[in-house]
Amino acid sequence: MGNSEQPKRNSKMLKLTSSREQKRKRTSQEGAAGDTEKLLELLIAQLVAQNINRQLDRDQREDEANSLLGVLNKIAEALGRIADKL
Repeated sequence: MGNSEQPKRNSKMLKLTSSREQKRKRTSQEGAAGDTEKLLELLIAQLVAQNINRQLDRDQREDEANSLLGVLNKIAEALGRIADKL
């Protein structure tokens, strides 16, 4: 192989590399859009799960508060009956 064949090989390599890069760019842009959609779906799913968990927490705290109020009312009634007997 002589030196005159070297530039021909380099230009062929550049053309191949250039077309591959264009294909990669196109594919990577399409892939990026798909990745963005997947991330968006994951984010939405996470937000929905957080909202559900927070609602469950609020409901549980409300139930606990109502139970506590019931117990405190019973204690107050019992103390009232004890005070009446004294």
